[in-house]
Amino acid sequence: MAVVSDKSIAVLPFVDMSEKKDQEYFADGMAEEILALLSRVPELHVPARTSSFYFKGKHWPIAEISHALGVAHVLEGSVRKAGNTVRITVQLVRADNGYHIWSQTYDRKLDDIFKIQDEIAGAVVQALKVSLLEGTLAQAAGTQSSEAYTLYLQARSMYFHVGRSADLEKIVEYLKRALELDPNFAPAWEVLSGMYSDLAANGGSSNPQAWEEARRAAKQAWRLIPKSPGAHLAMAKIFILHDRDWAGAQLQIQQALEVDPGSVPALRWSGYLDAAMGHFDKAIELLQKGVAIDPLNPHAYFLLGVVLYDAGRLDEAQVALRYSLDLNPRERGPHLLVGQVMLARGDPVAGLEEFERETNEDDRLFGRALAYHAWGRKAEADAALFDMEKKYGEQHAFSIAKIHAFRGEINQA
Repeated sequence: MAVVSDKSIAVLPFVDMSEKKDQEYFADGMAEEILALLSRVPELHVPARTSSFYFKGKHWPIAEISHALGVAHVLEGSVRKAGNTVRITVQLVRADNGYHIWSQTYDRKLDDIFKIQDEIAGAVVQALKVSLLEGTLAQAAGTQSSEAYTLYLQARSMYFHVGRSADLEKIVEYLKRALELDPNFAPAWEVLSGMYSDLAANGGSSNPQAWEEARRAAKQAWRLIPKSPGAHLAMAKIFILHDRDWAGAQLQIQQALEVDPGSVPALRWSGYLDAAMGHFDKAIELLQKGVAIDPLNPHAYFLLGVVLYDAGRLDEAQVALRYSLDLNPRERGPHLLVGQVMLARGDPVAGLEEFERETNEDDRLFGRALAYHAWGRKAEADAALFDMEKKYGEQHAFSIAKIHAFRGEINQA
């Protein structure tokens, strides 16, 4: 059993105690900002947002939460917001005995929100007796406009519940309104760049200049805060998804990791690049490090499973993919990849069973075309390929090419 360091802490979602219970986005944002500040302290182990927020709305004992996340301490909090005033109560709890190491209530104006975040992060570091190099504890990058900050938090909250391209367009509008109020709000530029990149990559943008808008926003974020990990990662995303500039992306990711060595997005992008270049051992090491920081994120296990599969480590790939499904049975992708593991082992029947568990029809058709061909059932394989080409020919040309390649039809791949 792994030894849990005393210098470890999980920041749980703060509870919205506002009268109308309409400030959840604000409470979440407070917890996220404090988590981000603490995660950049080199000596401190801080699980990533997805894992900490896994417990939102769940009534787990602190001891069980700390065990699942591998931490010795938990930071809890609540927020009561009314107009331009806010009351934030936080408490630092020792998980093994429930002892409250430190607690504090802050009654402030909303304009002081970033100062409160800095104070809370500083108090936690002091309480845990973490030694800091000069300048190690970053300060919250803020805005003087409470309205801009509200729009920014609302946009982030929508992002974590995004389901369609239309939602991304709405998030872009919120961020643009925030930046109209404060053009120097660097975090808003970072998130805006990411949203434009997502829209452009998914073909969901009505703006033909989405990639250039993404680049412009990333550059603006970098101009405002040159050492911001978020600005570097926003640019890396463009280099990877649009420019195919691996060297440029690697440089941006490395600069992000120099400032924030525990950045899970940076570790994932770095692992993605290493895998794309065939450096599987290095990619797996980086993705495993990301899983250790974000142990309850189903997508983290899925990405690890993909690279393990590509590296030919089928048993390990299957374990990672099963973890992903245990955490989220509806996670898109793991069943599809487990099915391909089964095909690689010569078991098309088991492969087909996995493919049929995927939630999206295009994934199921892709899997059927592979499994039936491997099974020797040509009529069913041809029918699945025909349906795939008819329904998803333009959208999934690469997947269709993979089916032809699997069938040995190289000229049609």
